[in-house]
Order: sequence, then C-alpha cells, then structure tokens
Amino acid sequence: GDSGGGLMVQLHNGRWLLLGVASYGSSCDKLLKKIAQPLAQVYTNVKMYGGEIDKFT
Repeated sequence: GDSGGGLMVQLHNGRWLLLGVASYGSSCDKLLKKIAQPLAQVYTNVKMYGGEIDKFT
C-alpha cells in the first residue's frame, strides 16, 4: 500500500523537504484514475516528531 510513503516538496534552492508520511486513505491508483467521488490521503506531520526521528536515526 501507500502507507509510509513520503509527501515531499521541492524548495527554491532545489533541495527536497519531507513534509509528511502517508498514514491512510485512498490508494494512489484510485487517485490517478480520477474516480468521481472525492478521495483523500491522510499524512502524519513529520515536523511534530522531529526530535524522535533525530533520536533514533
């Protein structure tokens, strides 16, 4: 599935920043097929866990 996948944004300087990690929601396959009903993906805000991430990586 898509869980654990990153939500990334490219900064003006060309570097990439991880904003979130996919928690649950519609699969990318369904999103790309543009199904008529609204679909969503929920992400965990990694900034909220920065201290823990730094501690264990």
